[in-house]
Amino acid sequence: MGKMTKAISKEEIDTILGSIKIKQDVRNALLVELNTGLRIQDIARLRYNDIQFGKLEIIEKKTKSPKLQE
Repeated sequence: MGKMTKAISKEEIDTILGSIKIKQDVRNALLVELNTGLRIQDIARLRYNDIQFGKLEIIEKKTKSPKLQE
């Protein structure tokens, strides 16, 4: 059986983002990860063209499954 993941709270997010000095692009990647559940490797591969009409459509690298975020 796989591991269960637990969502972190808004306070924990604020602590993480406020406690360390990080580059803006890294901070943005963390925010995308938190809001979409995508893996960092998938976020790193994102391109502007992946976003169509406010929807994000990608194929996850690990699972090879399509992922749609609205």
